[in-house]
Amino acid sequence: QRRQRIVEMADVKALEARIASLEKEKRQKNFQFTALEALLKKTKGEIDKLKEATAPPADGGPAGSSGNEERLVAATADLERCEADLQEALSKGEAARAEA
Repeated sequence: QRRQRIVEMADVKALEARIASLEKEKRQKNFQFTALEALLKKTKGEIDKLKEATAPPADGGPAGSSGNEERLVAATADLERCEADLQEALSKGEAARAEA
């Protein structure tokens, strides 16, 4: 009986350690998810700025503040790809959070 109680106590300790480990992992995933959300918001802001910079002005002048429209369009495309990657990472993060 004493041996059984010792085994049960060891099982409880193991379960408590596993719970602590899972809680730590959940906190890390939440932190990563929050960081990805912030990065996505920042990226979207940069995309909006670049789109604005590449839009033709109302007065019909050349597009882009520096006149280098091709560079701005390429940068916008790069940021849009980054946004798609971030969105995918966020989706995976949400799925992982739902499982936790």
